[in-house]
Amino acid sequence: MLILHSADIHFRKTWFAYLAREATKRKAVLALSGDLLSDRIVGTRRGTSKEEQIEWVAKWVERYEGELVLSSGNHDLDPLSDRTDNWLRSLARPNVTVDGQSKVIDGVRFACVPFFHPMRAQGIGARAEFYAGAQVLLHHEPPFLADTTGGGNDNAMSGSIDLDDYLAITPTLPQIVLSGHVHAPRNWFAYLAGNRTVNFNPGYSESRSIPRIVTIDTSKNLAYLNTGCNPVVKLPIR
Repeated sequence: MLILHSADIHFRKTWFAYLAREATKRKAVLALSGDLLSDRIVGTRRGTSKEEQIEWVAKWVERYEGELVLSSGNHDLDPLSDRTDNWLRSLARPNVTVDGQSKVIDGVRFACVPFFHPMRAQGIGARAEFYAGAQVLLHHEPPFLADTTGGGNDNAMSGSIDLDDYLAITPTLPQIVLSGHVHAPRNWFAYLAGNRTVNFNPGYSESRSIPRIVTIDTSKNLAYLNTGCNPVVKLPIR
């Protein structure tokens, strides 16, 4: 299986188009882990309301014919309810897996954790039914203080304590965690839980004409980033 992972698209229409073309051409699962939308004050998207952005993204999803896996981020707030799961969950299709859902694609279980769905350790039994046993977990924030975060100097960029706690105690550890949120992570990958899990955060660059993408090839057990001379990363053996 080939997975193309990106995040923090921030309503750049050309990036959506590029991702769709690449995933279709390469017959890959397209996984986007949050921040599909943008605040109104950001760059060329100034003046486009959240409602207009949601309508455009919904139409893009409806046209997309391949396997698409989407989780929400902090910029994907519903303008009416301040929760992400209303509009994003409405995009679910047979080929589109969204917040609060899991799906087995070619033998690999994907699960999408909503941004407002804390993975607190005490809540695992009650709330983990859709992501328990997932081999690929989409979670907008990286694990707390992982190399895929900005470190401990900025709380907003330090990652998710809830996710970190979940990974520490779950009996069904995911092989891959796909994140975003931190635009300039210390590294684009981090091995976790005694190298039994790897977390990817491709990062974000406003100046790039195409998005940062992590390509994951499960048949070859490797992953790589589409920027510069980055190393090929081995996936944890299961």
